[in-house]
Amino acid sequence: MPRRPFTALIAGQPYRLLFPTGTLLAIHGALLWPLHAWGFLPTYPGVAHARIMTQGFLACFVFGFLGTAAPRLIGAPGLTLIEVASIAALLVAAAGLHTTGHSLWGDQIFLLALLFLIAAFGLRIIIRRDVPPPSFAIAALGLLSALVGDALFIFGPLADLPPWHDALARLLVYQGFLLLPVLGVGAFLLPRFFDLPNRQDFPESIAPPKGWTLATAWSLACGMAVLLSFVWEALGHKRSANLGRALVVGTFLLWQLPPFRAKATGTISRCVATALLFLTCAYPTAALAPPPAVAWAHLLFIGGFGMLTFAVATRVILGHSGAGHLFRKPIRSLLAFAILAVLALATRVSADFLPTIRLSHLAYAAIAWIAGVVTWSAAVLPRVATPDPED
Repeated sequence: MPRRPFTALIAGQPYRLLFPTGTLLAIHGALLWPLHAWGFLPTYPGVAHARIMTQGFLACFVFGFLGTAAPRLIGAPGLTLIEVASIAALLVAAAGLHTTGHSLWGDQIFLLALLFLIAAFGLRIIIRRDVPPPSFAIAALGLLSALVGDALFIFGPLADLPPWHDALARLLVYQGFLLLPVLGVGAFLLPRFFDLPNRQDFPESIAPPKGWTLATAWSLACGMAVLLSFVWEALGHKRSANLGRALVVGTFLLWQLPPFRAKATGTISRCVATALLFLTCAYPTAALAPPPAVAWAHLLFIGGFGMLTFAVATRVILGHSGAGHLFRKPIRSLLAFAILAVLALATRVSADFLPTIRLSHLAYAAIAWIAGVVTWSAAVLPRVATPDPED
């Protein structure tokens, strides 16, 4: 049989285009720090870095996974090549605008990408042949979180909103957009990483089967509790908001992934376990650790979201390229990424406590991150062009 062209593989499997795009943006967003530290970029890149890493790098992976998995799980047609390419182009354009300091335009383009994806999912829900896993309701709240937060970025300055609206927008986009899909998709996907029973498995049915409504309501309640914690924190109650969020996130993860029954075998599952540990520790640390808060936030961003993203992406890419036998094997490129990511995390956290050499530490942290991403991508990303033998 002739080999299918890469463009044909992208249709129905958006991750094949969006994961490489997100990887390039992960490097690009981090590269701003050494460029600034070495004098090539005069403008302080704090806002651009945060936007590119969330609305570019992590958005590509969130959209890529949801766009690949969700249509299959509800028995609907996959995203078309034009839809996938349009989303990728919008995310790259938003990152480019943020790089050049046009944050308002970048936020508007990201809003278009969100609306485009939500519309594509909405059309497929209408013609679905199965109900989605209950936990995907939390992932939907993640898209809603990004939508509301980005709208606050765009329209907040034009309206007479209270001063805390900007803090809420940052929490919704930088955390809610990422945390809620991690919980929603993770509840469905991660049990198989640890040989655990999946509480999200229900018989195929176009009408909700028994128990599905209750499980969905539980998921929505947890997701709404997380969103309310963001509002509470934006109002100035940072410690109690973070402790409450830690309780909700920890309870949900313990229910879906009981650690005393989990079996971590292979590099992928061990990296996932490490990332979940960082994620669950990040919020108590944010509540109790001394300032500055932005330093400790990278426990969540680098150790939690970053490591989890590349670990799950490794499994997705291997699984769709006929290399599932590697799931429980040592994967050196992923291990190298994890080690360099932890080094980047430690360097980034320490930077804010060393004011005289802060910029150089930010540059070193970025270089460690970039080295890890490049090592991983050189070994794993070429497989996105390998067809799944089962397709």
